[in-house]
Amino acid sequence: MAKFWIVLVCFWWVWYPAYSEDLGALEQHVRQNPSDLKSVNQLAVGLFRQEKYLESLRYWKHLARQRPDDARIRFSLARCFYMAGQVDEALIQCHRIRSLEGGEKCSEMFSQAETDFPDSYNYYKARLAFAEKKYEESMELLTSLLENDVEHAGYRNLLASHYRIQKQYDYAWDNYNYAAQKLEKDDVSDRIRQGLEQIGKSAYDYVESRMSNHGDESVFFERLYFAAKLYEEESLRRMRGLYTKAIDYYRSQIEAGSGSDFVSNYRIGSLYMALGDSSSADEAFSNALNDAPDDFLYATVEYLRELIKTRKSKEKSIEDLIAMAGGEDVYNTILKAAEEADKRKLSEFENEQSRAAMDKAKGALAGLNKDEFIAEFDNFKRRMANASSEAEKQEIKAELQSKYGHLMNDPNARSQLEAYMSTEEGKKLKDQYSGQIEAAKSQAQNFK
Repeated sequence: MAKFWIVLVCFWWVWYPAYSEDLGALEQHVRQNPSDLKSVNQLAVGLFRQEKYLESLRYWKHLARQRPDDARIRFSLARCFYMAGQVDEALIQCHRIRSLEGGEKCSEMFSQAETDFPDSYNYYKARLAFAEKKYEESMELLTSLLENDVEHAGYRNLLASHYRIQKQYDYAWDNYNYAAQKLEKDDVSDRIRQGLEQIGKSAYDYVESRMSNHGDESVFFERLYFAAKLYEEESLRRMRGLYTKAIDYYRSQIEAGSGSDFVSNYRIGSLYMALGDSSSADEAFSNALNDAPDDFLYATVEYLRELIKTRKSKEKSIEDLIAMAGGEDVYNTILKAAEEADKRKLSEFENEQSRAAMDKAKGALAGLNKDEFIAEFDNFKRRMANASSEAEKQEIKAELQSKYGHLMNDPNARSQLEAYMSTEEGKKLKDQYSGQIEAAKSQAQNFK
């Protein structure tokens, strides 16, 4: 190990000139001039020398995107990944330059990683085997890794790719999303998720064309399930009524002993989850756990059960806002959240998918007619207060959902609103209306 780092340090000083350790002005310059690659290079080196490896990585990645065949840049990116503890990614970068001039500098890194970081080395080998379509070899290595750490986000990301190749799109989808919560944004995984959404769209089109005549029920309800899972928003809007039929179908499969109980319960849980019925979803997933065919799918279901709790807490935060405030406050809060998001300008170093997600979120929050929204919202609250039954309340909720539901359903819009409500200003708004909640509760008690 010592020899490797002595060589590395010597190479470092030969390659890069000395410069000021004060990087503030340089970082500001780079943000404004991302095409000035010499300055980007200086900033990347400076941050590395200050042991700010994750910050340094951002700029090495930018340089590698601009100069993908530059072995020196690729080696520096690999070295930075290595020092940041992302050894498998370092080896992937080194693999790309083995045949280029300067690639021999990676040899010591490979041998050192194999000795000191065997799990990371085997993860690199599993990723490489998958990329080379040696799926059995990749899965054998991955299985061993998962048995030791089933919650490792990188392993689960690769597992998702294996499920996708096996056309088990729902397991792939859930594992990609599990990994996405913990991993840095990954363009490749984003593109794969978009591909899965297209599969969901195809399933949606199939179901839409057979709404009146389902044909083969097993095929129809499987396609409906994939539409609900992978193309959630549009499917829920147009096909919600069919979800209950699908749940009944999969329950009948369990009762008849047809197919896999695990698969049926997994699908029932996912459909209930899409409908927002958290308790029924959790019950179905609990039943699925009893029949999980392996530890990896057991872990996937456990993730979905945790996701139910997360979704429930998010819905609660929005419902609290709706319960507490009048229409004008809700409207102003939504737009304030959008303004806060707009202030966080995306830098040149963030990818197109991030910008597209932000544009989508801003689009969901834009175009509200203030007077109309406030009047309808306040009328909605009055009607809810005067509703004579739970069924009537559900009808009123559905009516509002059909017109303004996109604000709450769009995950980007929702996260912006939640982020704003966690600020001091948002907390003040909650405090301002907390008294109304208690008054409403007291009123409700009087009517019992």
